[in-house]
Amino acid sequence: MQPRQQSHNFNKALLIGSGYFGQILRPYIAKHCEILAIANTSTSDLPALLRQADLCFIATPLHSHFELARAALQAHCHTFIEKPATSNAQEYSELVSLATAHSRVLFTDYIYTLSPSIRHALLLCQGLPLESICATITQYGKFYENESVLEVLGVHYLSVFALMQELGIITDVEVQECVFLDQKKLSARLRLCAKQAERSIPISLECSLLSHKRQRVLRLFGKKSCLQVNMLDPAPLSYVDSSPDHALESSLPIFDEGDNLAHSLATFMSFIASDNLAKNVHYVAHTNICERTACLLDSALLKKHRLMPNASLVLGSHSVDFGDCHTWQSKAYNESKKADSRESHSASAECVDCRATASAVSRNDDEATQTQSPSDSKILELESWLCKPCAEIRLGGLSHKHGEAIHDSSPKAESPITKKAATHYDCIIIGGGFFGAYIASSMSRTHKKLLLIEKERDLLLRASVHNQARVHNGYHYPRSLSTALSSARHFARFCDEFAPAIDSSFEKYYAIAKYGSKTSATQFYRLFKQFSIPIEPASDMARSLCDNALIEDVFCVQEYAFNANILRQILQESLCKNRIQIALNTQALRVFSDQGEVGVSVLESSAQREQIFHAPLVLNCTYAGINALLHRSNLQPLPLKYELTEMALVRPPESLSKISFTIMDGAFFSLMPYPARDCYTLSHVRYTPHCAWSGTTSTALGNTDPYALLDSLLHPSPTTPYKLESKFPLMRHDAMRYIPSLSKLQYIDSLYEIKTLRTHNEIDDGRPIIFAKDYGIPGFCTIMGGKIDNIYEIIACLHKHF
Repeated sequence: MQPRQQSHNFNKALLIGSGYFGQILRPYIAKHCEILAIANTSTSDLPALLRQADLCFIATPLHSHFELARAALQAHCHTFIEKPATSNAQEYSELVSLATAHSRVLFTDYIYTLSPSIRHALLLCQGLPLESICATITQYGKFYENESVLEVLGVHYLSVFALMQELGIITDVEVQECVFLDQKKLSARLRLCAKQAERSIPISLECSLLSHKRQRVLRLFGKKSCLQVNMLDPAPLSYVDSSPDHALESSLPIFDEGDNLAHSLATFMSFIASDNLAKNVHYVAHTNICERTACLLDSALLKKHRLMPNASLVLGSHSVDFGDCHTWQSKAYNESKKADSRESHSASAECVDCRATASAVSRNDDEATQTQSPSDSKILELESWLCKPCAEIRLGGLSHKHGEAIHDSSPKAESPITKKAATHYDCIIIGGGFFGAYIASSMSRTHKKLLLIEKERDLLLRASVHNQARVHNGYHYPRSLSTALSSARHFARFCDEFAPAIDSSFEKYYAIAKYGSKTSATQFYRLFKQFSIPIEPASDMARSLCDNALIEDVFCVQEYAFNANILRQILQESLCKNRIQIALNTQALRVFSDQGEVGVSVLESSAQREQIFHAPLVLNCTYAGINALLHRSNLQPLPLKYELTEMALVRPPESLSKISFTIMDGAFFSLMPYPARDCYTLSHVRYTPHCAWSGTTSTALGNTDPYALLDSLLHPSPTTPYKLESKFPLMRHDAMRYIPSLSKLQYIDSLYEIKTLRTHNEIDDGRPIIFAKDYGIPGFCTIMGGKIDNIYEIIACLHKHF
C-alpha cells in the first residue's frame, strides 16, 4: 500500500465502536472532523472504510484493540485508542513501531495524564522529597468480560505513575505485589516501589468496582505535608496537613478541573498537525508514558498475585465482606455483562431505583458520578460529646475563660471598643437570613423574649436572596430521594404561606442530557411519577427549543420561583407582629458557657460597642458563617464544604420568555426567572462554582470567615490575590449547545455568594438538615438547612426538642 500524501487537513474520521463510550466520544470527534462512518468489529467493509479515513477512533473491548489499531495504522490512519491501549506491553511496542514507520500518531486516552490538576500537583512536587504515594479509585460497576479492575480503572493511576517518571519526579517504578480481593478480579490492591535519587518510595494503589462510594484520589506525602488531588472535587487540589510550605500554598487552589476528554481530543489533533512527530517533545513524552503504563499493567497482571477470597475490603467508609458476597458478585457480574459491554448498552426501563442509581449508563472514567449509598436522613443530630470546648478562647487579643470576665489585651484603636452590661433573653437566634427570621417567628410561640442578631444592614441580604429563587418540588434531587420527597411534601405549604412572593407565571421544563447525565430520562420520569409528583412529557414546542442530538427527553413539571424582596417584607411583618427584637449591623463574635447559660459576645459595628447577651437557648443559623463562629468559640467545626458561586443575571430571548429550563443531571445548567430583579438567572454546574474549599481544614481558607473572604473579593484591594471575573461567557457557550436560542442571552449582572453543603452530600447532591443540639455548650444549637423550602423540617425538630 502506498502511503498517503502528508497533509494538515485531516478531516475524515472512522469511529469503531457503537456502544456507550462510542456515543460519548462521537460529539467530541465531530468538533474536529467529519465522521465518515461508525463501525464495529463485525463491520464487513471495515478495510475499505479504513482506506477512506484519515483518522481512526477505537472504542471497543480491550481484546480487540491490538488488531484494530494495527489495521488502522497499516491503512495510514492516525489512531486514537480508548485506554488501555493493549492487553500487554509487547503488543503496544509493536504498534509504536508501526506508527513510527508510517509517520502516524498513535494516541491512547489516558485522561489523567492530561489533567490540569494532576499536572499542576506534580509540578509542585518536582525537586521535593517524597515519602510515599497513595492512590484510590473506586466505584460500583461496570463489569467487562475478561477485564480486571486494573484494566478498567487502575490503569488511570498507573498512567499517572508513568507520567511522574517522564517528569523525572521518580524513577525505576516496579510492581512488587498485586492482590486481587475477589475471584472475578473486580477489586485489587497494588504495591509498587519507586526511586527518588537513592531513596525508595513506596506506592500503593487501591481500586474496586464493588464499592458504593466513588473515589478518585491521589495523595503525595512529603515529610511535613500531603498534597491531595481529588478528581471529583470542583477544587481538586488541597493540602491535608496544618503547615504546608508557604511557596506551595501560594499556588493553591486550582479552580476548575475542566473537561479531560476534550483535552484528549485537542491534544490528539495537535499531534496530527505537528510537522515532525519525532521532534515533537510532547508527542514523544506521550508515547513514553503509554509504553511505561503498558509495562506496569503487564507486570501487575503477570505478577504472581495472591487471591483473598474471604478478605474484607475497606474503602472509604464502606466495607464489603467478600466471604459472604461471592454469590452476589457472580450474579451481578453475569447480569451486568449481558446488558453492558463497550459495544452495546441499553438502560433498564423496567424499574426505577428510588435512589436513582443511574450509574449503569455512565462510563467508568467520565465525569458522571457513580452514586454511593446515600446517608441523607432529613435531620442530622450531633450530640454534645462530639466536641468539647477548650478552657480558653482567643480571638484578636480577647481572652476569655468560662465564667470569668473578658479582658481586652488587643492594641487600642483610635475608637476604642466599649462594653455594655449583659442582657438576658429567653432565646437568641444568630443569623437573619430566611431560616433565622422564620425560626425566630416560630419560636415566639414558646419563648417570650427573643433576639435576632444579623450582621448585615437588613434581613435576607445574603444567601437567601443571592440564589436561583427556586421553590423546589423535588426534581432537582433525583439521586437523593429523601431530599426530593421533603421538597415535594412541603411545596404546597410553602407556596400557600408565602403566596404574595410566589411567581408561577412561567412554564418549567427539565431536560435529560443524552451524554454524561447521571440519571436517565426513564429513571427521572418514573421516579417522580411513582411518588405522584407532577411530571408529564413536554410539548413539541418545548422540545423544538432543544438540540435533539444532545437531549434524551424533556419533561414539563410544576416548579415555581420566589421574590426575595416580598419574602423579606412578609418575614419583617411577622417579626414585628410577634414583638421580636432585631439587632442589625451586629456580629456575633463568639459563644461561651457562663453560669449554666449560653453567653454571646457581639459587636455592634456602628457604635464599635461590644455587648454580652445571655440566654438558655442560642441557635446558630449563620449558614456559611457557621464554622467561623464555631472557630472563634473554640468549638469543633462541622464537616462543611464551601463554594464561591456566581449566578448570572440575564435577559432571555423572546422565544424563552416565561419559560424555564433545567438540563439534568451532571455538569449542566439551569435558566430560571428571578422575580426580585425582573430578569432570569443562569447557573452552570461547572462554571457557577469559582472555587471550593473545606470548612474543616486548617489552611488559611479553612479558617477564614467565608463571608469576609467574599466581601474582600467583591471589594478588591491592590493586595487581593484573586479578582472575580464573570464566567457568564462560558455558561452561555455551553448552554447554547443544548438550547441554541440561548446564544441570544443578554448579560445584566452577577450575584456572588457562598454556597455551603455537607461534605457527605457531594456525590448524591442531597440537602439534609444539620441540627446539632448542645453543640459543645449546653443550650447552644447549630442549624443549617440546605434549601429554603425545607424550613418546616427544622421547625418540627425545634418544637420536638424545645
